[in-house]
Amino acid sequence: MKAVDGLDLQTTLDINLQDVAETALEKAMYQHNADDGLVVVMEVQTGEVKAISNLSSDGNGGFYEKFNFATGMLFEPGSTFKLVTMISLLEETNMELTDSIDTGNGEFTFYNKTVRDHEAGGLGTVTVQQA
Repeated sequence: MKAVDGLDLQTTLDINLQDVAETALEKAMYQHNADDGLVVVMEVQTGEVKAISNLSSDGNGGFYEKFNFATGMLFEPGSTFKLVTMISLLEETNMELTDSIDTGNGEFTFYNKTVRDHEAGGLGTVTVQQA
């Protein structure tokens, strides 16, 4: 649908979930003495974002919204994405925890982006369980 001047913006945010997300994030930030934190609540069936909150430490024991880390930064998906991939492989294939994976030099280029392992030079060949 083409944008029309003067019409309201409609989002998928749920004000009640937004309040819960913000409160939970602030509590967790205090508990872990965190510098930055973010939370995104998504409806998995539709992909609709129901809540999103970002906080950063102000250096004086408080927190404020400095930057939207959920949408404003681009970085490797890391261990979170690895977990999803491994669960899918174990459920949908005959892969076993003792099978080997060649991680090569720890770099993989996907389209025009290079994803790098946290270990410089890669880990070589590891088992699925080690990965």
